[in-house]
Amino acid sequence: MNDLRDPKGEGGKRGGDVPPAAPFLSNMLTVLLVFLLLVSIYSFISERKQKPENLPLSQLALDIQNGTIATIAVEGTELHIEYTDGTKRESKKELESSLSESLKNYGVVPEALAAVKVEIKGPSGFGYWFLSLAPILLPILFLVVLMWYLSRQVKGSGGMQAFTFGQSKARIIYPDDTAQRVTFKDIAG
Repeated sequence: MNDLRDPKGEGGKRGGDVPPAAPFLSNMLTVLLVFLLLVSIYSFISERKQKPENLPLSQLALDIQNGTIATIAVEGTELHIEYTDGTKRESKKELESSLSESLKNYGVVPEALAAVKVEIKGPSGFGYWFLSLAPILLPILFLVVLMWYLSRQVKGSGGMQAFTFGQSKARIIYPDDTAQRVTFKDIAG
């Protein structure tokens, strides 16, 4: 017996009406797994890098007065310290004041500071530009990739039908052509 609700007898499935969600979900899961893999590789590599011992600013002032410091490289608030015996350590200075002001507050005399080679390094190169522009460019790049990915999914699944609502589906039927003629019997069954 013919069921009026399901003319093809396929249990409610109609070809082309509902796009399958499985490829979209599998692609999104693949992207998520790749992202997690990249983040874990990055964290593994960054933890492997041996970091020099962190030195308090008060200990740095004492070492300068004792004459055991060879060079100090200043990069923003980061201090890269090299001792006369070749060991390297890191420290941080106050953001608002210069290194000489901070050390003067700890009691370092100018003669002791003059014996230390102090280098001021300004941010430059690829790292500087990347860190400056990454907060702007990475979200834009993410949105562009997402829009490209979604437009690719829509084209493949017939989802572009949403943009064809204004198009007419009328067709010309000639009265003499019996092959194209649709009667009530054809529609009502």
